[in-house]
Amino acid sequence: MSPEREPRPQESSNAVIVYMVSVYLLLIAFFVILHTVSKKEEVRAAAVVGSLRVTFQRPEGRTEDLPQDSGKPRFSGPNEDFRDHVIGLFGSFINSSRYSQTEGGNVLRISVDPEAIFYSGTSTLRADRIDLVRRLADMIANPQPYLRNSIDIWMQRPVMEADGAGKTLAVRRAGVLARDLEANGVDPKGIGIGVTRGAGDQIYMTFTSTPIAPPGGGNE
Repeated sequence: MSPEREPRPQESSNAVIVYMVSVYLLLIAFFVILHTVSKKEEVRAAAVVGSLRVTFQRPEGRTEDLPQDSGKPRFSGPNEDFRDHVIGLFGSFINSSRYSQTEGGNVLRISVDPEAIFYSGTSTLRADRIDLVRRLADMIANPQPYLRNSIDIWMQRPVMEADGAGKTLAVRRAGVLARDLEANGVDPKGIGIGVTRGAGDQIYMTFTSTPIAPPGGGNE
């Protein structure tokens, strides 16, 4: 009976090399797929943002930064009525809402937690907030004579949060609010949306009531 043949060192070495190369190629394939998926998600989110901006941007353009508080309130007359109605509406629905006047007092800014309007982790309006959006749309769409009301919706995300699911959710929520306002009568030219960075998740809504010239340029 002949003795068993021992594997040659060269054959054993080749098997190890083939195994290592296979593992290396699998790792490369995994990271290529991972990178491709993340890029597609980024492109998809950017496309949604671009589409919403084209749909709801103002003709005169918008800044990408939130207006800063000025401490110089100047709402007066019908403008002041609009401000008081907006503050009263949010106060009756969301006790935690906060407000300030900005840009020399000509803009009212309301800030609320996203979960005060949407179900947590979703872009679905809470059932008890649907009437808030409808009544808000009615205020914006039906200004007093010779005034034009408008709204900017800013979704603030945490500074340290990476782009991805959080950004996509913020864009979807902004789109839901914008579309619901338009569906309830607000002119899309009077709706602006944006996504910004800050200390945490917040929804900022800035309201403007701008005087417009009466028919005939006021020479009635």
